[in-house]
Amino acid sequence: MRKLTTIVPAFIAAATLTLPLWAAAAPAKVACNVDINYTVNGTPVDTYLKDFEVTRGETFFDDLSTAIREKRFSASLARIDGKLMMSIDYNSDVSVFNQILVDTSLQIRGVDVVVSTGGTHMFSSSQAVPSGNHRTTHALICHRLADEAPTTP
Repeated sequence: MRKLTTIVPAFIAAATLTLPLWAAAAPAKVACNVDINYTVNGTPVDTYLKDFEVTRGETFFDDLSTAIREKRFSASLARIDGKLMMSIDYNSDVSVFNQILVDTSLQIRGVDVVVSTGGTHMFSSSQAVPSGNHRTTHALICHRLADEAPTTP
């Protein structure tokens, strides 16, 4: 009985001291908004607008595919070369002959620091349908919700 009364308090003390370390090692969490638009001659053909949250090491996935059209979005948060990076990938089969792909990354800064990236891609086509000016725009806005403990080498 004497051994048990010595071991139990030691175990409780060890757990109490290491519990804050486990809590501090929680991964970073980021909230984002993505807005992707595809137009032909100024007319909206495909739009994807989404608010989402991702924790480091996890992937957010949204599959809006149908029996005849593929439409997928994924986002992941990872530490790459010591930098916290948000990466997105959007794939949408917008017509028989055209598919749009948006693939971009964004470095996440400190807690509550808003960062963003965006871009435009445009091409023109004279083939029968859909002919005209095709334009894809994207915007990604993110901010870190929770910090993570620094990693030790």
